[in-house]
Amino acid sequence: MREHHSSLECDPHPPLPNIDQVEYARPHWEGLQEEQLLIQECSDCGERQHFPRPWCQYCGSEAIEWIESDGTATLYSYSIPRRVVEVYEYEPALPYVMGYVDLDVGVRFVSNVVNCDVDDVEIGMELEAVFDHVTDDVTLVRFEPM
Repeated sequence: MREHHSSLECDPHPPLPNIDQVEYARPHWEGLQEEQLLIQECSDCGERQHFPRPWCQYCGSEAIEWIESDGTATLYSYSIPRRVVEVYEYEPALPYVMGYVDLDVGVRFVSNVVNCDVDDVEIGMELEAVFDHVTDDVTLVRFEPM
């Protein structure tokens, strides 16, 4: 996984997430700061999930552990916004790729696909995580072609 520095013209980031909103998601955000993509795994049923929750979405257990993904993924689906309707902060970044990626650890993740021409994006393409240090406090994960 490579570091990626923010570039508004190729990958939008406003508005930023409130990383302090929920305590149970803190390991996720702290992991991104350290360039680790952490995913939750239930100790009772073994299922994995993303986005973080205080309990397992499959069995309801609160026995949640964190595992690290190596950041490899396959593009499941995507959309390319070419104009904005209400969130005009994204306009300078148009067009961009919003992808649904299947991570190596078995969860589907929503993020931008960056560092490639939008016309070259294909379902099934292999991707790897890159870390976008948007601010001193917020790091987002993006994906780029391998």
